[in-house]
Amino acid sequence: MNILILGNYPPPYGGVPHHIKLLSDYLGNNGNNVIVLAGGNGVKKKIGNVRIIKNNIYKKIIFIIFSLRNPLFKEVLFNNRISFSNIKYFLRLNLFYNIANSVIKNENIDIILSYNLFYYSPIAYELNKKYQIPYIVNVFGEIYRLDVMKKNKNFYLNILNNSKYNISCSLHCAKSINILEKSSKIQYKSILYGIDLNIFNSNNLNLETKNKIGFFGRIDTEMGLDIFEQIIENLSDFNTTFIIAGQKGNYFKKIEDFKLKSQFKIETYYNVSTQKLANLYKECSLVIVPSRGLRTCSSLATMEAMSCGCVVLGHNIGGIPELIVSETGFLIDFEDVDMFVNNIKNIKSNYKELCEKRSNSIEYAKNNFSQELMCKNFYNLIID
Repeated sequence: MNILILGNYPPPYGGVPHHIKLLSDYLGNNGNNVIVLAGGNGVKKKIGNVRIIKNNIYKKIIFIIFSLRNPLFKEVLFNNRISFSNIKYFLRLNLFYNIANSVIKNENIDIILSYNLFYYSPIAYELNKKYQIPYIVNVFGEIYRLDVMKKNKNFYLNILNNSKYNISCSLHCAKSINILEKSSKIQYKSILYGIDLNIFNSNNLNLETKNKIGFFGRIDTEMGLDIFEQIIENLSDFNTTFIIAGQKGNYFKKIEDFKLKSQFKIETYYNVSTQKLANLYKECSLVIVPSRGLRTCSSLATMEAMSCGCVVLGHNIGGIPELIVSETGFLIDFEDVDMFVNNIKNIKSNYKELCEKRSNSIEYAKNNFSQELMCKNFYNLIID
């Protein structure tokens, strides 16, 4: 099959780019012709059996100039008035439509996978109207976050109603479709995103390690680092080392100031390699996931931590409750620092339960979080 994927491809890394790389590699290795039209600046290149298209700024300007004649100009600007409040959004849609259109003229595309109902699915929708190419929509937390989608709900409902499948990595974010229309009969499926268990696993793990607690994720307010700071202060545990690892974000300077002023042992690691990240997980017995917001569809940190034998304590919001069961970890009420601290103290004082939950986490991850399982589930929908 000839497959066109519309979405973000690493770098930078993150949940969606990570998933697209895994899936496109799988599809390419199974004899499919895969083209990824990605955001960001770059050049055309081939990685394995996958072709990546990231255009430089000069080509984007050319495409924007020619894009003003395409159907999205009328559909988005005049029918929905989205772009009067966000001209950048309009230009982006038109840019990618024009580039995708040129790809389709040179390739016999069989199906389009679009990632994010707001940014990429309108392009797949218009291409479907022009070429009758079926498309699959991947929904994340955009409906929870963007009021403009509610104001222009008919536009997005048309996209969802005309797709082959509507998919999300959690039921929580799949159900966000109901915000657009409460009595909606739009069908959706949930396919849990997977991780590479060849890297994130319990090999060479020492279950006796219990004096390190980790935070893994973007160094950003949205990820709840201020909650992690409060947990460190309230635990007041001088025997525990706290590990913070992830890509630098808007909380980077604050966390460095906190580390400098804190009397507790804090280690920070930024923009580390995947293998280094896996090794850091294995140093921890507990991992804290204090993510914020309804648009938290899932949690790579939770899946990676569990596969490396960590007990996860995560906020009971978004898609996180779909990953943690009582045998493996703890769900914590939103921003309830005392609940975090009390559960940490209890599990650290019960060595037998700690070891049981760590072992359970490893087995649960093996059975539920593999990238092979995710890719097979996606592939079955694509060829259906």
